[in-house]
Order: sequence, then C-alpha cells, then structure tokens
Amino acid sequence: MQEPEAWRMIGFIIAAMAAMGGIIMRDRYVLKSITDGDEKLHTRINHFEKGYVRRVDLDGHIQSLENMVNQMREEQRETNRRIDTLLQLMTKGASN
Repeated sequence: MQEPEAWRMIGFIIAAMAAMGGIIMRDRYVLKSITDGDEKLHTRINHFEKGYVRRVDLDGHIQSLENMVNQMREEQRETNRRIDTLLQLMTKGASN
C-alpha cells in the first residue's frame, strides 16, 4: 500500500468507528428514555389502581344497599298502612 492510501484507510476506519460509536450512544440514550418513560407510566398506573374499585367488587355492595332501601320502603309502607288504619279508627270513634 502506498502511504496516502494507508492514511485514507486509517481515516476511514476512524470515521467508521466514530459513526458506530455514535449509533451505539444514540441507541443507549433512546433505550434509557423509553425505560424512564415506562417507569413513570407504571408508577401512574399503580397509583391509579390503588384508588380504583372494580365494578365486579362494587356490585355486591350496591346490591346490598338496594336491598336495604327496598326493605326500608316496604317497612315505611307498612307503617303508613298502620297509621291510616289508626286514623280511620279514630275518625270513626270521634264521629260516634
């Protein structure tokens, strides 16, 4: 090899190594950015899950509340019937 060709070859090898190093550094930076973003996302998801109640878990409680409200409604109707009967008896007794 002639001397100028050797220097060209050395320059080409140095440029190729620099380009490969740049590509590797860029890829590491992108991977680190993705990893950091994933960690933030998972932190947000975990925080959300702690405050979230699944519909399936809540259905039993809602059903229990609905049953209690219906039972109270029936008790109130029975109380109203008794009061109506008592008022009717009082008005019949007062008119006699």
